Amino acid sequence: MNQILSQFSKPNWFTTLLLVLAVTGCGGSSSPKTGLRVINAVLDSAPFQISNGSENISLGFAEISEIIPVNNKEPVSIKAQDGNFSFNLILTGEENSPLMLLYGSSSISGTKAKLLEHSDIKLHSGQAAVRIVNAVENSDEFKLLLNNAAVTSSPFGAPSEFKTVAAGNLKISVTDSLTETTVFSSEIETPEGQFYTVVLAGEYNLFFKTVIIKQPTS
Repeated sequence: MNQILSQFSKPNWFTTLLLVLAVTGCGGSSSPKTGLRVINAVLDSAPFQISNGSENISLGFAEISEIIPVNNKEPVSIKAQDGNFSFNLILTGEENSPLMLLYGSSSISGTKAKLLEHSDIKLHSGQAAVRIVNAVENSDEFKLLLNNAAVTSSPFGAPSEFKTVAAGNLKISVTDSLTETTVFSSEIETPEGQFYTVVLAGEYNLFFKTVIIKQPTS
């Protein structure tokens, strides 16, 4: 797992930003593992405890779990260490490694969970795909720009649709839809057949932090 951590500040505009690049294969020579991956985007949260009956994982803020094996008998249990959030989830094991997004605030009623299903779009030769998920508390909407062209946007708590791009070097930028301020910009390599999920998290009008996590498919 590669992880890059950087922190910036601006005179009048601060935001916490978590960028998670979760990669799942599609159409390549290797088959992706089945199971569940969990992203903790809950600002100021205690670590979440995740169990599938045989494995127990502790997941802090700005962390994404490895693939957690699932079956249709043992539920996946996700609990906040402070007791403010708890639920069980049963998956069939056929969902092609969906992402479970934990977002919102760490208060008793503030934490939310959303299952982000993998796309069923078919990529052609030489293509990859990217989508954006806005989990920034108290925000309105962010735009995703690929190679400086705005392609999609995401209101709070909602994933956008996947957008296809040419495989290779890709510039990813994120702007605040209200102020048109660029809050993140980076270049990554997008191998053919890969799907990327860009998750923004934190609390609007605080400090700006970027974490990039690349998850292998095997």
